[in-house]
Amino acid sequence: MKGYVFIVFDDERSVRRLVNHCHRDGNDYYLLVSSPTMRNKPVQVRPWRLADINYELRGDMILDVRRTVFIGGVPRPTRAGSLFIETNLTMKGQYNSNSLSSAQ
Repeated sequence: MKGYVFIVFDDERSVRRLVNHCHRDGNDYYLLVSSPTMRNKPVQVRPWRLADINYELRGDMILDVRRTVFIGGVPRPTRAGSLFIETNLTMKGQYNSNSLSSAQ
């Protein structure tokens, strides 16, 4: 088996239950997964705190799914707020509170 999967749980307790079913090797967590060709392959589980996955420039903002993006390949300790700041610096401040605010 090759590849990856992202699972988003609504409740952080579900993440804890998943992690509790994992085998630990140092700071890494592994879940044993079977397929028709392989049994009990250790697959790494990399939990991410729910509090770190979203960032709102302002608390009164309404999420517009047409303006929502997924950014992959981000190092695990990166928080959404930090990613916003770095992206905004890279884009030379093109994003502001008006361009990110409420859906119309």
